Amino acid sequence: ARSFFPAKPEKGARHDVPRELVERLARFHLVDNVHALNYTFFPQQAIEKARLTSTVLQVDGDLVSLRFEGETRASMVSPKKIGYEPRLLGRATFDLKEQKFVLFELVAVGMRWGLGNCNQRHNPAPALMGIVLTLAGDSQAERLPPAFISRYGW
Repeated sequence: ARSFFPAKPEKGARHDVPRELVERLARFHLVDNVHALNYTFFPQQAIEKARLTSTVLQVDGDLVSLRFEGETRASMVSPKKIGYEPRLLGRATFDLKEQKFVLFELVAVGMRWGLGNCNQRHNPAPALMGIVLTLAGDSQAERLPPAFISRYGW
């Protein structure tokens, strides 16, 4: 979580989130699941862009408020050409004392194209698609591990 903002958070400070983390979001989480869970994720070589910058908006005691901006692009042929190219925008609040996010919202909106291996769509024409990433709640349904966690390479 700490890699999302500068080591010394001060109002106005900008920070490039490590590419490895942004690539992981693009590969495993910014995928086309419209109409069905898609068991296709993007291999590392499919990531053409992966950029996310945070800006510290405010530091209020132990709470650090952040703004996110960025973009990703993933494209591959498997066996059909598929891809997604969203812009990223978000906000977060990190509690330095508790060492965790208390608010995290990241929206990805952009064009997706092609069909994955399980989509029930019959039209592969490019279309807008949005994805929202937020903190998980406390219910069991929200505490499931991500679909591709075994591929993270940790």
